[in-house]
Amino acid sequence: MAIKVKIRELAEKRGMKMIELKNQEQLKNAIKRAKVDRKNLLVQLTSIARKYRVVNRRNNQVYDVIFRVNADGKRYGQCNCRAGEIGRICKHLAAAAALNTCLAEQGLLN
Repeated sequence: MAIKVKIRELAEKRGMKMIELKNQEQLKNAIKRAKVDRKNLLVQLTSIARKYRVVNRRNNQVYDVIFRVNADGKRYGQCNCRAGEIGRICKHLAAAAALNTCLAEQGLLN
């Protein structure tokens, strides 16, 4: 519970918009962009569950991506890149979602 509150507070402090992640179709274009740029995107785990650091090796920019699942099962994601700050699903979010999904399927997330 404390981790969820911490993630929400961190996101609000940074002005990040939560984007409801409803289905794979919604992520389709972002996934395509992430695949095209896959050699330049490095997704790193952080010490906070469901929070990732995505490094764009081409321009050395670092982005924070956060995922949240509400009690009602709705899933949300955030990225602090320019697209994410205006509520768009970006390639950083798509890249981090792949790792987040893999970890969740293995039961490694709370």
